[in-house]
Amino acid sequence: NTICIAIFVLLIFNPNSLRSVSVQLSFLGTLGVIYLSPIINGQIGKIKICSKFSKITRIISVPISAQIAILPIMILNFHTVSLTFIISNIIAVPLLGIAIISGVIIVFISFLIIGENSVGPAKITFLKQLRYSSITLSIV
Repeated sequence: NTICIAIFVLLIFNPNSLRSVSVQLSFLGTLGVIYLSPIINGQIGKIKICSKFSKITRIISVPISAQIAILPIMILNFHTVSLTFIISNIIAVPLLGIAIISGVIIVFISFLIIGENSVGPAKITFLKQLRYSSITLSIV
């Protein structure tokens, strides 16, 4: 239901966005992860060798399900199919988790070091970037 609401809101503001390849890939990939990932994870889990590596099978089932969902759009628009997504996701998913958590911790530490009431150069730069990004998002 949430995805339907998101598509509805998106179409209210820009009806042509449905023709956008990026919108199609985003929504189909998300739907693939939500609906196909549990099915694929269950099928991979039935294999005796893979049942011992349940964490890896969960990591593998997400990109496989997203890739299956976006496969028609990829073939139709780009005429290619990438088979390296499994290996790249096994490497990228844990690293991205670490990077995101580290980034959030660094932002909070920087506000503690700079202080809540003081206006240091890093805080000014951060606030300018935040203001610029919100202006950019409101224009788009």
